[in-house]
Amino acid sequence: MFLKWFETPKFDVPQIVKVKHGLQVNYLAFPCKNSKLQLAPVVLLGGAFQKFISFKKEVDMLSEYFPVILVDLPGQGSNDTLGAELDFFGMAKVLKEFLDILEIEKVTPIALSYGSAIGASFAHLYPHRTEKLILGGTTPELRTSVRYLLDASLRAIEEGRNQDFATGVILNLINYSKRNVTKLPGMLIRGFHKSLLSLEGADFIRYRANTSRLLRLNGFNVTLSVPTLVLAGELDNFTTPSECQQIARMSNQAKLWIVKGADHLAPFMKKEAMVESYLDFLFDRNPNPEYMFEIDHLQPLPHYLVRMEERIPVELNAFINGHAAKIIDINCYGARIETSLDLYPGQTLALQIKNGPGLEAIVIHHHENGISCVFKRYKLKEFQEFEKYITSLNPQNHDVHA
Repeated sequence: MFLKWFETPKFDVPQIVKVKHGLQVNYLAFPCKNSKLQLAPVVLLGGAFQKFISFKKEVDMLSEYFPVILVDLPGQGSNDTLGAELDFFGMAKVLKEFLDILEIEKVTPIALSYGSAIGASFAHLYPHRTEKLILGGTTPELRTSVRYLLDASLRAIEEGRNQDFATGVILNLINYSKRNVTKLPGMLIRGFHKSLLSLEGADFIRYRANTSRLLRLNGFNVTLSVPTLVLAGELDNFTTPSECQQIARMSNQAKLWIVKGADHLAPFMKKEAMVESYLDFLFDRNPNPEYMFEIDHLQPLPHYLVRMEERIPVELNAFINGHAAKIIDINCYGARIETSLDLYPGQTLALQIKNGPGLEAIVIHHHENGISCVFKRYKLKEFQEFEKYITSLNPQNHDVHA
């Protein structure tokens, strides 16, 4: 079988390749605009909610130099076959089978967010089939807080709480308290929220399968023996720069570039800068200092790239499920609380701050004198009101989302 190239982009009509076990791979392929260049194709592997149309700018810019292949593996994009039993190595094997069928010998995966684990797995299993590797918004393992919040999103779907699901996804993926720095347009938030609310049965089935696969990502460990670029949003609190650094350290030929003023949505918010960085890496150039900077991935990161939001030391009287407790530090996302209650990680609790707001929280760690918890976030307006409350506790920081 041979690759079908598209001179004119038609992003809503993918080609389909059948692979083993009743699965399929959807793809679109675009030739290099410069016929004199004979470089390995780039394969774009996107995040959980990305459709082919969202890569229009990437296709336009990258195809000046490379053939470009957009791929939806099982459960991704518009691919309704799930492969729910597959881990990320299994997904990489499906990608390899797809390339075998189309007789493509070598590729450069550009793998973002959810897709980054697939790209890293492919390069680990098939280094001889990998020209170079680009990963963005990646992690070797979900943090406990992220794990519990993703699990809560699955429960929201199962209980038909679509509004809570949509808002929760946005507030988990976006560093909302830094939106004035990331220049996140309200129109983009509203559009993303609307698209999440429009998801239907098949979309939720894909989300459940993909999220379950992420939740099984425990101590992801690969050896990357090909030239590798890891891109981290400077303000990404979903897959933090320190988590991206851990992946970079799995390569003996890695570069770690930090995208200035960006969070996990860097591929959407800073699209041209991101594509420019792909090209800079692929042609062995330094990053453009206007958009990003390089960090030695073998050295400790600056503190602000490790903890996205500092906790404010406080002494706030509060109640957990009606029982007296004391908050000893807090920020917009969570708190550390002294309590004599016997609480366990994963437990949901009702937290009421005396003379302050009430919150729903999830226990993430149990300490000798209490717990650490992360706040559930389901309503934008309530989150904004809570930001104001946090600002009032920290007068030295007059704008908590600056």
